[in-house]
Amino acid sequence: MRPTRCLLLACACIQLAASSGAQTTATEWFNQAAAKQGKRDFDGAITDYSKAIELDPKFVPAYVNRGAASRAKNDAASALADYEQAIRLAPNYAPAFVNRANLRLGLGELAEALADFDRAVTLNPKDAKAFNLRGEIKVSKGDWDGAIADYSRAFELDPSLTQAFINRMTVREMQGDWDSIIAEHDRAIAQNPGISGVHTARAKAKLSKGDWDGAIADFSKSLDGGNGKASSSLSLLRGRAEAKAGKGDSVGALADYNDALTRAPGSYIAYTGRGDAKRLAGDREGALADFARAVTLNAKHSEAHQGTALIRCIAGDWVDAVAALKRAVEVDTRRRVGPQLLIWYAQSRQGDKKAADQGLTDFIASRQAKPPGANIRFTGFGALRVATEAKQPGGALDWDGKVLDFLSGKTSEADFLAASASNSKRHGPAPCEAAFYAGVKRLLTGDKPGAAKLFRVAAGTSFKSTPERSLAEVELQRLK
Repeated sequence: MRPTRCLLLACACIQLAASSGAQTTATEWFNQAAAKQGKRDFDGAITDYSKAIELDPKFVPAYVNRGAASRAKNDAASALADYEQAIRLAPNYAPAFVNRANLRLGLGELAEALADFDRAVTLNPKDAKAFNLRGEIKVSKGDWDGAIADYSRAFELDPSLTQAFINRMTVREMQGDWDSIIAEHDRAIAQNPGISGVHTARAKAKLSKGDWDGAIADFSKSLDGGNGKASSSLSLLRGRAEAKAGKGDSVGALADYNDALTRAPGSYIAYTGRGDAKRLAGDREGALADFARAVTLNAKHSEAHQGTALIRCIAGDWVDAVAALKRAVEVDTRRRVGPQLLIWYAQSRQGDKKAADQGLTDFIASRQAKPPGANIRFTGFGALRVATEAKQPGGALDWDGKVLDFLSGKTSEADFLAASASNSKRHGPAPCEAAFYAGVKRLLTGDKPGAAKLFRVAAGTSFKSTPERSLAEVELQRLK
């Protein structure tokens, strides 16, 4: 447990004693203890708080501060005893509830911590930090709207509490509430039109939403007002190119990637992006050349290997596709799901469904080898941490896991397609991916009309650069 959140000195208003002589009153011992606590001398602070309590057994702030010092030493039992004694002596003393809530939060006792924070903010409705921490509990319990309300209240009470603002934005991203995120950036731009980085942040939100024209406009605005850093310009050009590719403007995307490569001829990421743009334009050979160049520049760039495999899948060269995908998996320590899904697809279409299913089973087992723990450790970055855990295997935002469950037979087609609709706000390509893989499974069972129907759904989605959309279009041509 980190002491940075728990050193809530309940009587900060009491002047620290400067006397170097012997302490004779409870207040003098308390002040000396507070000074030691401020210097992280927790043992000395505990000793002096104890002396203050001996002289005044009803000195409530001394119990609270001694509890905070004990917690800083990871002595949860002593801290809890002090907080509870403070509450018995003063049932309406808000700092005691805040400190006990913090302790319970660190122990993962969410229900008890929530009750304490409820009591604390009732007693002191202007405690911004308490609202922020209560929001942390609510987001951990899945009450995202309640968390946003608490983060908003915290930031309203204390605009310098930037963690509350970051937490609120993170929860909105988890919800896929891009409109609210964009509105936040709109307000920031209105207040300070020249503020750095906000247009880029808003562009990325619009990119996630699928607002291609809005994203292009914001990336362009950032490029026009650039700070002269080459790395920033390259990132903005790639972002704008991605937006153009998303809307199907392969010509515009190629222009931006060409510009990026003129500025940075060694950018393997730009080569991979340009390869994808060429794929969308139908230039398969040009795409393969760019992917090959990216691999030459960085042999561990898995996206380039995957791009090569996608071209091979489009051409029906299943053996070469599987080889490229296995290389993508081999060089990538992130264990991304995308290449594994395409391996399953390519091997299945090659006619080796048994190997495809076994590979998927092995990957699922390795992916779940270290699932998120049942209890959550709190480090002061609640929403950010919860967002990370929610995307891990088995988490609430684990869309990849839902695809794997469907392909391995754990989820029905109807449930899978319904899940894709509910995930579409946060992950725009989800409906395309779901329709494509559902179509492939139907195709493998011989249900060509059913497969064609689902492939048409995938091919008609608005995220036009998604690999599954291109594959759906090809499968429709094959069925014809």
